[in-house]
Amino acid sequence: MAAEEATARRERARREMVQNTVASSVTIAGCVAAMNPLDTLRLRWQLHPVGAAAATLPAEAGISAYTRHVVRTEGLLRGLWAPGIGSNMVASALGRGLGLGAYPLVRDSLDVAATALGAGDTQKSVLTMYVAGMLAGCVAYGLANPCYQMKTRLQACAGAVGPSGVFESGAMKGQRPPYRHMVDGMRRIAVEEGVLSGLYRGVGAIMLRGALMNGETPLPPWLPRRLLTPGPAGGAAMGYDAMKTQAKRREWLDDGPLLHVVASIVSALAQTACLPADVLMTRYQSAAQLPDGPQYRGLLHCAVTIRREEGASVFFRGWTPMFARVAPLAVVFFPVYEQIRRLVGLGFMD
Repeated sequence: MAAEEATARRERARREMVQNTVASSVTIAGCVAAMNPLDTLRLRWQLHPVGAAAATLPAEAGISAYTRHVVRTEGLLRGLWAPGIGSNMVASALGRGLGLGAYPLVRDSLDVAATALGAGDTQKSVLTMYVAGMLAGCVAYGLANPCYQMKTRLQACAGAVGPSGVFESGAMKGQRPPYRHMVDGMRRIAVEEGVLSGLYRGVGAIMLRGALMNGETPLPPWLPRRLLTPGPAGGAAMGYDAMKTQAKRREWLDDGPLLHVVASIVSALAQTACLPADVLMTRYQSAAQLPDGPQYRGLLHCAVTIRREEGASVFFRGWTPMFARVAPLAVVFFPVYEQIRRLVGLGFMD
């Protein structure tokens, strides 16, 4: 009986995967477009010590001074909102959209396997939720790497372009813009650097980031311990899906907008674990285009080099703009995503 119920749930998830992917992709693309200024600020701040702008504003000045400097010299739209916005929307629709869209099917398939082996029951397992999120996110973000590559490079080379056609500010000050837009950039990278070595540069870092982001991380230790204790089906409450599952099982909240907001706040905390991979991806993918930028032999060499030269804290550089972007994004994304699921006939995520 347990195996039959788990199989039925998997078949339903398989039929609904396309609709679920569309719902998550549309939602995340809109949210990312609205939050692009904070994403650009995070990335430019992570690169600030190695770019030309560091000569006019030292890193010690702090992120607040850096933000004011960018807005004053380049403007909010040109300096923070426009850079890489199209690439960011496409990349997020592929990575986050496909990762979340495929997640229920992967989760329920793992539950079927666990039930068949006698290691599960008819209720969702926290372990399968975590593993399914990591697997779906790893694959989806890996496939989206070329678009994330362009998002990173376009944001990295953001700056004010003067009458002479060269950057007057930003990490590439004194250089001409290397790309006109996402498609032009992808074509040039593929021709000049190769598909695997260029478009898929740093794919390991983004797959790690995608796995951590989509899998979600355990709740932090300062939350009430009752949230971490096993529920009727066992396991710890983790991430959006797990928080919803535990809340419904324990009858804390009914499935609806309030629960969606609460669970989305919990999921936003996962971003802290993703930041080291995010910094590594930013530094490694952008190094190829920065004038006189460091030349890394690979991701490991990049990680070791920046750790040696700037200290371990560099891997959490940009946490403030990251969380300022992610927290409201999550609070908007998940409730809207749930409503779009209802509009396309799927109902709330279960």
